[in-house]
Amino acid sequence: MGALREKMIEEMRLRNFAPRTEQTYVSAMVGLVKHYRQCSDQLTQEQIRAYLLHLKDRGLSANSQNVAISGLRFFYQQVLGWTEEQLFLPPRKRPGGCRRC
Repeated sequence: MGALREKMIEEMRLRNFAPRTEQTYVSAMVGLVKHYRQCSDQLTQEQIRAYLLHLKDRGLSANSQNVAISGLRFFYQQVLGWTEEQLFLPPRKRPGGCRRC
């Protein structure tokens, strides 16, 4: 993921992301790449969604799942230029369950 990782980091720095956000987003992508042992730009929408189910099955908290979804969404949309329709990740669950707050 070398060149793509660098591009992702550059894009986050251009947007003034916090260093911890950069680390967690990159970590989300590294986890995906290690899971499939394939380049991130070669993965399909179905593989990405299956990976998110894998994270849920592993018992990751909703917040940790949201971080992974955010990192993947950022990478695929901002770095690779995928549209929301191409990626179609589930919406993030809001903490507390109140949609009006």
